Amino acid sequence: MMNGTDDWDPYQLEDGEVERRLRAYAGARLSPDAFTSVRMRTAVIERGRERQVPATRHGLDVLAPFRLGILRRAAPVALVAALAISGGAMAGVAASPGGPLYDTRLWFESQLLPTSGVARLDAQVAHIGDRIDEATGAIDAGDGSAADAALNAYDSQVDAAVAAAAADRAELLQLRATIARHLAHLQSLVKPSSKAATSLQRAIAKSQAALADIDRQLAALGPVQSP
Repeated sequence: MMNGTDDWDPYQLEDGEVERRLRAYAGARLSPDAFTSVRMRTAVIERGRERQVPATRHGLDVLAPFRLGILRRAAPVALVAALAISGGAMAGVAASPGGPLYDTRLWFESQLLPTSGVARLDAQVAHIGDRIDEATGAIDAGDGSAADAALNAYDSQVDAAVAAAAADRAELLQLRATIARHLAHLQSLVKPSSKAATSLQRAIAKSQAALADIDRQLAALGPVQSP
């Protein structure tokens, strides 16, 4: 029998009374009120966000190289997807100089560059050569718009390569030889009737200015020290 207190004997309760009391107890003592529920939900969300924040050490993002590797591996896939948007055989045309995806393609190429050192310079030199090939093909085809796009990209990539090679004599010398070779080729493409005459002259001037800039940087480094 119940004695009016919280001390009760479950064996003396009617069928179902134990379950009813346990549910009442759980509702009163274990179920949180609205305010507590909000606090608990907020705490869970915040904890989840904390788990998503990359681990850091001494203020440095220790996962940055890992994420950069993922970006570099994913970029070609993303580029393929972007090209696929243009549809079928037109995809390659869309990503060619003057096409709507040409700038996107150049951006992906820049994201895939090695971070520094000789590997980065080698990749930049290769890209500069690609722009020269694209411009040459466009000029031969009489496509002035495509030639303009390729030569504009050439100008930008020459600037970026010269800036990246600053203060490294070996890299500057390598880049100088590359630009000098491209300058001679660009000069050979000049024809009075060329639809890309203006862009050619600008690219020639850019190449000459880059060579002068490299010579200044080399002079600032001083004479080569004898071993």
